Amino acid sequence: MLPVSLRSDEPFRLVVSKRLGRLDSKEQYAFLYREKYVNKLDDYQYEDPLDKFERPPYAVKFHSDVLETMHEFGIIGLHTSPDDAFKEIDALDAVYAKVERKFKTPHILIAGDLNADCSYLSRTKMKELSIRNDTTYKWLIDDYQDTTVSGTNCAYDRVVVHGLLVFEKVVVLS
Repeated sequence: MLPVSLRSDEPFRLVVSKRLGRLDSKEQYAFLYREKYVNKLDDYQYEDPLDKFERPPYAVKFHSDVLETMHEFGIIGLHTSPDDAFKEIDALDAVYAKVERKFKTPHILIAGDLNADCSYLSRTKMKELSIRNDTTYKWLIDDYQDTTVSGTNCAYDRVVVHGLLVFEKVVVLS
């Protein structure tokens, strides 16, 4: 387990994507981390030649000496378009494969506002997603958890890991 305290004087580092989006309104992905525990090795802006994503995924590869058996891992960030949540989430298996080849590690976590619930993505449609049917992917945020701050009860924000080793290394802070 990674001994991390959220209250600390240890400085944070930040890696940020370029501004992304088809519309006038652009967004950026950001990863905040502490160099005491991890160091950024690489980053990758997913090329989206088929234009499947409103804001193409952005991935960062990290190295950690703290983790005993998994020194390198990646995180793929994504904020899906609510209107295209199914299509964008269903394309994540191809994104994972590309990032795995680029980073030369299978230890990858997918995280972000996937809009994967309620009116954007029904439970019926969730069952049709390729990364929901592939048992090597583990969804760490349950379908019935509320990840919003509004009056709704929806699990829009999700964390998905691939492979048992990554699943075992995730620390859930409550």
